[in-house]
Amino acid sequence: MDIAIIAQFAIATLLPVAACVVLFLLRQRTGVAKIPEIHWQIIVGVVFGLIAIYGTEAGIPANGATMNVRDAAPLAAGLFFGALIDISQDCCV
Repeated sequence: MDIAIIAQFAIATLLPVAACVVLFLLRQRTGVAKIPEIHWQIIVGVVFGLIAIYGTEAGIPANGATMNVRDAAPLAAGLFFGALIDISQDCCV
């Protein structure tokens, strides 16, 4: 397998994890914690919905097939931020 394909796949897979870390730290260390919970869930749901759309549309061609990492965003959203965010981001897609 080509190293460029592996690098593209690694970056696309780590994007939801990086978003989790950034959003978690943003919530813990800044004034974002004052936002009502429902608004926070909507914001995070939209962010992960956009990441899922990117994971679907930005396929990585490999040996005549196209790989996508769409499932990484809902998985990370559900694990780190709860089921409501997972459901709301699925509505975006």
